[in-house]
Amino acid sequence: MTNIPQTLTLTKTIRLLYSVTNFKKLIKYIDDYQIIIGSRNSTREGAPVIRKIMAKGFIFIRNSLIGLKGIKDTQCGFKCFSKKAAENVFSRAKIDGFAFDVEILKLAKRFNYKIKEVPITWVNDLESKVKLKHVFKMFVEMLKLRKDLIMGKYGKK
Repeated sequence: MTNIPQTLTLTKTIRLLYSVTNFKKLIKYIDDYQIIIGSRNSTREGAPVIRKIMAKGFIFIRNSLIGLKGIKDTQCGFKCFSKKAAENVFSRAKIDGFAFDVEILKLAKRFNYKIKEVPITWVNDLESKVKLKHVFKMFVEMLKLRKDLIMGKYGKK
């Protein structure tokens, strides 16, 4: 196993839906990638049907507006960043909502950070409160993100 540098930043959802085993899956790529993100399985086993439909719709809209086609799961809250990538990306982030993950990953791609997406074991959170109104809010946030990217508000590449 690689030596874990002191310059590692880990983001994770508060409810601790991801096990230490998943962390081990991500950390083994730290020497070759500046950003490693967890990716839940595409079938979302255990998730309600409406949640699966909302996820598919979100991915279509995200890819159409922002163009993160190379990333399957932006919304998984399990991400590792090198210190440099975290400082560069998070210092420019403006969104404080559900589209935050889309923004930071778009900025990471914009600044040419190497991103590795790693399949992880995901457990459906029965307490999750994602509703249709949140999807609308994310859509509005992504429209703002697109506008800000076009207007150059995130700085030079």
